[in-house]
Amino acid sequence: ARYRGLLAQCGRKTAVVEVFDPETNRWDRLPDLPEPVAGARACLAGDGKSCWVLGGAAASGGATDAVRALDLATLAWRAGPPMARKRVAFGLAALPGRGVLACGGTVGYERCNRALTAEFHDFSTGAWVAVASPGCSSSGAAAHAERAGCALVVAGGHALVIGGVRVDGRGVPQSASLRGADGDARAARGAAGDEAALSDAAFESEHAHRARAAPRLARADDVAALRLEPLGWVRAPLAFPGPPATDAAAVAFGEAVLRVGGDAAAGAGHGTGGAAAACRVDAAAARPRLAPVAAAPLRELAYAAAGVAPLPR
Repeated sequence: ARYRGLLAQCGRKTAVVEVFDPETNRWDRLPDLPEPVAGARACLAGDGKSCWVLGGAAASGGATDAVRALDLATLAWRAGPPMARKRVAFGLAALPGRGVLACGGTVGYERCNRALTAEFHDFSTGAWVAVASPGCSSSGAAAHAERAGCALVVAGGHALVIGGVRVDGRGVPQSASLRGADGDARAARGAAGDEAALSDAAFESEHAHRARAAPRLARADDVAALRLEPLGWVRAPLAFPGPPATDAAAVAFGEAVLRVGGDAAAGAGHGTGGAAAACRVDAAAARPRLAPVAAAPLRELAYAAAGVAPLPR
């Protein structure tokens, strides 16, 4: 979440909250979360005076619908309005002055054949409202399946749900790279002896085990588009440039969207680090389209969105 020009990040399977100041190039601690959580998402809420940490797997009882709100003036935590559904590793986006949108997620990588779920918190009413299902395709399958590890970004008047893993047996087979996570966890234990490293290693091991145990785990190779005015799913076949990826980061520059990193498909279902890819949302047509964007135009779009002059090469 962005706070007064700073970037805040909440720890993974910890209660640690840190804020990064780009001007001083330094991380500082903020008050810890009320309890450790993993797979949560954060955003600024309302008029930007509070930071919300939503959902995740809490140390006390697994997946949760809880919303924890940090008052940025007093730096005190309080309980916010809980979501309608428990969500871990979901997509989240704040619509400035309007509300918060949550899409997808999982409770425990359980198999589910339901369509992609979404809910919207309206700041004016203070309530969460479920977004109608995207429905089914002509084959009878969900037009967009539920997914976890997806990115949610707002561009061109639409919210785009990008990437993630789905468990309905469709899409690109999940990477075998998760099989190495237990080994990575053991290496982390050997390399670091402190309690925090042990906690992170244990989380990685548990995460990999549960993901491997999930039946028919597959990457989502489609992009789900949610129209913002009025809220409603767009029935249009969309795909992001490059191979599908899970747990990638996405950011919008005006109508351009940049996806960075993640676990991407390569070759015969083997995962690799996701390369950066970009596209432009063309919302002028009756249905939105995603057009690939080269690196040079993307650089110009980023500077234009930031309102600053490009630096010399």
